Formats: sequence, C-alpha cells, structure tokens
Amino acid sequence: MIQGELVVTENRGIHVNTGDNANIRGLSSGDGVVNLGTISGNVRNAINQLPETDESDQPNLKELLTQLRQAIQTDADLPDPDKSDLLEQVQALAEAKQAEEPANREGLTRKAMKMFDATLKSLPDTAKIVEACSKLLPLILKALGFPT
Repeated sequence: MIQGELVVTENRGIHVNTGDNANIRGLSSGDGVVNLGTISGNVRNAINQLPETDESDQPNLKELLTQLRQAIQTDADLPDPDKSDLLEQVQALAEAKQAEEPANREGLTRKAMKMFDATLKSLPDTAKIVEACSKLLPLILKALGFPT
C-alpha cells in the first residue's frame, strides 16, 4: 500500500508525494495533467515540418498556424484545458496539410474546426482568442484548400 499526501493548490496545481521514491507535480485540467510546454513543442514541430509556400496568392500556412499557436498560448482568459485542446487542433491542421488522402485531410480539418467552434462559443466575444480565430481560421482553411 502506498502512503503519501495529495495537495491540490488554489491554482489547480497538483502535488503528489508518495515518500522517498516519487514526487509528481502537474497542472490539473480536470481530465488529468496538462503539460502545455510539451503540447506546444509538438505543435511547433508539426508546423515546422510544413513546406514553405511559394505561391504569392496562397496564404502562408506555416505563418498562420504559428500566429494561431501564439494567440492560444498567450490568451490569459483561455483556461489551460482549452489551450491544450486548441493547441492539439492546431497540430491536427498542420497534419491535415501533410495528409495524402483528401478524405483524411477533410476529416482532420472538419474535426479541428468543430473543436474550435465549440470552444470559442463558450467564451465571451471580447476574448482575444475569439478575435484572432475569426481572422486566422478562414485564412488557414483557404491555405488548406477549403472554401471559406
């Protein structure tokens, strides 16, 4: 039997100490531990794998996704679990561009847009992320080849 202590701090941080062998710290999302640094790094890697856009009439998907990632990360009003969810969708949009099958590209994009829509509806219209998404998402869809 493991004995120890569980401390949940006011900022929703969790500290678990099971004695000499384990010490686990993290940020609670309600669904488990959210590590925004790891998620952000994964998103950055997915974006960096995208090819550069040479076409002047096409929006630069890498730049648009980078702007969206930064807007999500820096929005102080967006709860960390929502940041995590939206960052994962930015990664899915980057992966959609790399998908060889049009059906896969469409599926990834459609799912990501549903997640953005659901999350943004739960926020006030004055939230910075709502404004950023209203500008960036149509351009991202265009860069992915979808009509806006």
